[in-house]
Amino acid sequence: MEMYQRYHRASDLAMLRRILSERYPDYLPAFDEVMQRQEMHGRNMFLTSRYHFLSYAEWLLDVLLRLEKRIAIPYEDKYQRRLFGFLAERMCDVYLRRHHLTSSTLPLVQLDLDKAVPRDYDRQIAQGGAQRTLQLWRFLRGRRLTAAGRESDMPRLSRLLPLREGDRFISLYRDGRLYLSALLEDMKQQAQQGAGRTAYLFFTPHYQEIRPHLLQVGCREGVDFMDGMWLTER
Repeated sequence: MEMYQRYHRASDLAMLRRILSERYPDYLPAFDEVMQRQEMHGRNMFLTSRYHFLSYAEWLLDVLLRLEKRIAIPYEDKYQRRLFGFLAERMCDVYLRRHHLTSSTLPLVQLDLDKAVPRDYDRQIAQGGAQRTLQLWRFLRGRRLTAAGRESDMPRLSRLLPLREGDRFISLYRDGRLYLSALLEDMKQQAQQGAGRTAYLFFTPHYQEIRPHLLQVGCREGVDFMDGMWLTER
């Protein structure tokens, strides 16, 4: 609650909790837990099954429509009058927690890159991550992904960039040492099967050491391969 109250009207959040206690008391433990967090899934964007989408929408709209009847909307304040969107961002996490659902996050693309960055915007976006995210999306679009890094990092990388059918992971290390022979052979074979069909994304602090070897065998940076380590810094 502290995070919400820092930027918005505390009374709206209190009334929202009251409505939950009246209509959906089984959601209160999840609500109280989520409100103590210092992070959330913002911007009201997600992909889910039809079942969960309809279930979430029915629950959320019922709560917000009841809230609308009990509060005074601050129309004179262009920022605060978006209160239903701000509250919905928190309620998404409440729904996830109540139903014990897991989620994965993906990089965010801000298309209006020429505009000033709003306060409290994602740290990576503020540091130029939007341009890199857009570049990454263009790089991966319509292609198979080969993620290259340490085997021990595979679970974390899967959460950052879930592998789809046809995607794969290649280990760059053997016995703790950098090993490139298998990688370079793989890239040659992929090139023979069809140029541009596979995108190689590297998750390793040794990217600059590997890069000259990739260029030497005819691969193009930004076209055939890219550094993905910035994703792990989010």
